Amino acid sequence: DGGNYRCSLMDYPTSAGAFLAVERLAAFALRIDPLTLKKKESETATFTCVTNVPKPTRIYWHRFALNAKGFNDITEMSNQEIKPSDSGWEVKSVLKVGPLVYNDGGNYRCSLMDYPTSAGAFLAVERLAAFALRIDPLTLKKKESETATFTCV
Repeated sequence: DGGNYRCSLMDYPTSAGAFLAVERLAAFALRIDPLTLKKKESETATFTCVTNVPKPTRIYWHRFALNAKGFNDITEMSNQEIKPSDSGWEVKSVLKVGPLVYNDGGNYRCSLMDYPTSAGAFLAVERLAAFALRIDPLTLKKKESETATFTCV
């Protein structure tokens, strides 16, 4: 159920989006910060993904493309830092996207090369529109089997 949710007006070319993060229990959890980011066109968005794992690995970044099928790999836009920690290895990746255009908005995910886990975040890119929609909350985190509610105004 996690992912993008969007509301739109039938007769007007405008919409608003939100992202639902569903928390999954995983042996090696990824933490992404921030979960939701709102920026204006021409600004830069920065997401950080961190985990602790028993052996060194690489973090990959993906962006959900509305005009294509599935996720596009965007790892080349990030930097990686791998260092020893008390529990194995701390792996950290910072993704910078910018200067932003409206179509950069959407769902971004980080995943580990050697472990079956990922984390997601939502980027909202603001532009001026004749009719604006607002969706609330912009980010909602629920556990499996819980109900998620979004309001569009």
